[in-house]
Amino acid sequence: MGEEKITVTIGGRDFEVEAGTRLDALAKKIAPSENGPYLGAWVDHTLTELTGQVTRSCNVRFLDIKDKEGNLMYSRSLCMVFVRAARELFRDARITLEHSVNGGLYAEIHTPIKHKDIEALEARMRAIVEEDTPFVRRTLSKEEAMALFEKDGQTDKVRLLSYRPFDYFNFYENGGFEDYF
Repeated sequence: MGEEKITVTIGGRDFEVEAGTRLDALAKKIAPSENGPYLGAWVDHTLTELTGQVTRSCNVRFLDIKDKEGNLMYSRSLCMVFVRAARELFRDARITLEHSVNGGLYAEIHTPIKHKDIEALEARMRAIVEEDTPFVRRTLSKEEAMALFEKDGQTDKVRLLSYRPFDYFNFYENGGFEDYF
């Protein structure tokens, strides 16, 4: 007995696939984006990561960096790469990311650094990207998330989560580094 087949519509074309097919596998069936790799997708009306699976017949619209949501996914991934690299290189330093009024980001490494440190940071970030390790999502309860940040000394995030009205949060892990974005 074979797997259940479903119909996935992408850009007006129907594809028959097995239920449970991952979006990244589906993305390989269509023409590549002119704007770089696909970063996520709308599955019907739900924003979904490329590691997500289609489990029923649906419409899929893949996102690249030109899409608002794709750009946000890219920015958050880049932030995680930056923080991971900075924490690997400056183990005792506090790293902060702030959102500016005009939509940009402001990052600060709270320790004295020199030009050679910035070059090392850029090299480490490029190496992390070249590793091509996946971003793995896991869901934590509010209490688990707060305990994780408390243990890591990130009291600002403990305080932030204490005011959030959600019971669960998505965390992402990459290369042994884990964070909430």
